[in-house]
Amino acid sequence: GVNELYNSPMCVNKEINRRLSLEGLKLILSSMCEHGFAEYVTEEKDKVLIFWRSIQEFGKAIYDWATRTGRINSVESLIDITMDEENQGELFYQIPVQIIAKACEALQREKKAEVFYSENTDEYGVKFFYMQRAYQDF
Repeated sequence: GVNELYNSPMCVNKEINRRLSLEGLKLILSSMCEHGFAEYVTEEKDKVLIFWRSIQEFGKAIYDWATRTGRINSVESLIDITMDEENQGELFYQIPVQIIAKACEALQREKKAEVFYSENTDEYGVKFFYMQRAYQDF
C-alpha cells in the first residue's frame, strides 16, 4: 500500500537523512494516475497499482504478440497470456493479471479485442480481432 511505499527506500534516503513527505508522495502518485502509470485500487487511495509502462504500451505489446503468433480471432485466457512460459521475453510476461486485464480492456476500446468472463472456467479471456491500418496516399 501507500504506507509501505512511503516507508520504503524509494521515499527514504538514510545516507543523507532525507525523506519524501507523505504529501509529496501523494502528489507524485496522483500525477502518475493522471498520466496512466498508476491506478488507485481502493476508494480510500491507500493502495496503488504502479505500472512501469503505460496500459496502452502493454496493450500494444499484447496485440503485437497476438498478431505475430497467429492468435487473431482466437480466444486466450488472461492468465495464460501472462504466465505461459512460451511468452518469456515478452513485455507482459509474469505481470499481474490485473494489468493484463486493463491492457486488454484498452484494446477493446480500440476495437482490437473483446474481453469476457467465462462462468464455466471462472476465468477472464480475450478474443483478438484483425485491425487493418488505414494508410493515406500522398
